[in-house]
Amino acid sequence: MIYLADSLRPLYHTKLIKLLYLIDEAAVKDSGVPVTWLDYKVWQYGPVSPAIYEIHYKDNCFSEYVGCERTEWGRLIVPKQGFSVDEFSRYEMELIEKVTKKYKNINAEDIVGVSHGKNTLWSKIKEENGIEFDSEIATTTNYSIDFSFLIKDDFIKLDNFLGAKDMLLLKTRYDA
Repeated sequence: MIYLADSLRPLYHTKLIKLLYLIDEAAVKDSGVPVTWLDYKVWQYGPVSPAIYEIHYKDNCFSEYVGCERTEWGRLIVPKQGFSVDEFSRYEMELIEKVTKKYKNINAEDIVGVSHGKNTLWSKIKEENGIEFDSEIATTTNYSIDFSFLIKDDFIKLDNFLGAKDMLLLKTRYDA
């Protein structure tokens, strides 16, 4: 988020949400392993990580890294510390830069169309589960986007995904 906020000034909340999703989607399609491992839910306006959605609240799990300032154009993402390339592999940085370059000059509204257009994971999950959004009743669901569906026919990428997920779960248990 710090890198995106630094390199895409100004970066607003909606575009950040969509870019993180598109980075993870591109990584899974390419190698089988997402960069962030965020949990993206099927919400009315596309795949959204609730953790990233909540960065506009004062106290959130990313408060020490980025902030959110209300402007007349929306919620501006502001880095609270410098970016450290040491947190990412060269592959991850190249992928992040590739996605960033592709969507740099595209506004958030148009990126929304990319992340939940026809034949996307979002639309498939929405359709399979009979999800209908009514902005007055429900705009969110608890259905998660399962990236493994993108690579279900590629044994090597699927093995990468499942192995990395297992390692992440083991690390989480070990750290707890």
